[in-house]
Amino acid sequence: KVDLLITNVSKVYDGTIYADETDYYIDFGTNKPLEDEDVSFSATCEFTDKNVGDNKEFVCTDLELTGDDAGNYAFNELSYSVDDAVITKRIVGLKLENVSKSYDGTIDIGDTEHTLEFADGEKIDGDDVSINATCLFDNAEIGNDHTFTCSGATLEGTDAGNYDIDETLSDNYDINEDAYIINDAVINARKVDLLITNVSKVYDGTIY
Repeated sequence: KVDLLITNVSKVYDGTIYADETDYYIDFGTNKPLEDEDVSFSATCEFTDKNVGDNKEFVCTDLELTGDDAGNYAFNELSYSVDDAVITKRIVGLKLENVSKSYDGTIDIGDTEHTLEFADGEKIDGDDVSINATCLFDNAEIGNDHTFTCSGATLEGTDAGNYDIDETLSDNYDINEDAYIINDAVINARKVDLLITNVSKVYDGTIY
């Protein structure tokens, strides 16, 4: 009978329970095939949940022995596991760009208008995590060269605990101001309409 030894299980959060072969070490344990025997193994190894943490359970199942001498051996167990596996937080950068709104007399901006967002490829698709920040224009007038500042950025949502922000990964982060800043934000002129009603006159031979 042979056993498996699983050690050094650690990966960066990726939104899945799966692990690449580079995320852990697995080999025959103390009970192993005789030297020079042609025996190897395969297994399916997974975390029991996707979330960040220490002392996580990591289980290897679907065990199979292969090789010319595999028929002379069997596993002691149907599965092997450890309870000290680690998933570390995903470190993400944010970007601030393409900020634009219509004039509304304030320096505020709506939640759907500013674009403080995750840098490309940083957020796992489908995760419930969003950015909360205080974002303001430098003044309320129309123009295309406004300074726009976002400060106090935090993450929220059920998956937020699996991420950490690293401000230094952003080209827009000003360490002295402790804020994300751009200088090309736009406030467009507010579009207006006219209302025409009660149009009536006595015929006078003109179009006026």
